[in-house]
Amino acid sequence: MGIVANQPMIFGGAMTCESSWKQARFIRFCDCFNIPLVIFVDTAAYAPGSEQEHGGIIRHGAKCLYALCEATVPRVEVVTRKAYGGGNLGMGVIPGLATDLVLAWPVVEAGVMGAKESVMLFYGQEIFKAENPEQFLAEKIKEYRDTVANPLMTISAGPAFEDIIEPRETRKRLYDALELLKGKKVFRQPKKHGNIPL
Repeated sequence: MGIVANQPMIFGGAMTCESSWKQARFIRFCDCFNIPLVIFVDTAAYAPGSEQEHGGIIRHGAKCLYALCEATVPRVEVVTRKAYGGGNLGMGVIPGLATDLVLAWPVVEAGVMGAKESVMLFYGQEIFKAENPEQFLAEKIKEYRDTVANPLMTISAGPAFEDIIEPRETRKRLYDALELLKGKKVFRQPKKHGNIPL
């Protein structure tokens, strides 16, 4: 099998121009030679900044999405910690990108953005005006994490996740999933070829 994974020790697992190109190329390679894919997701979305914009993050990210959508090999994903914003798309977590099975560890945070960023967006003015802004921010983040960003609630309500698994079950669940999918067949509408974003 081919393994794709984010490296949270570098840019918090954010996807860059280089990593997106590398991921797209690797997925195409695995699909070419009928090698199943296992993807471990821990991403803070696409890396921001003018350097990434000038480097063509949109173009390279699109290559990644194209490769994911075109791949017909069995594909299983494990979301280990976080899956934010466009990273959900770039790693194939969102339904509709032909991922066969998405599993999640019980600590997963998923959504458009993290708890702190969401609280800053929704309560920015109140935080600014508060008597003790740091304490107010901490209380709001805790409240947000306990309700909206609660991992079990996020996973249960999210259409992307098929199951919540304990980290120690990961190897067995991946084995079972790949065993189940080994005879996978995909029927596509006949056409010449897609229009890859070059």
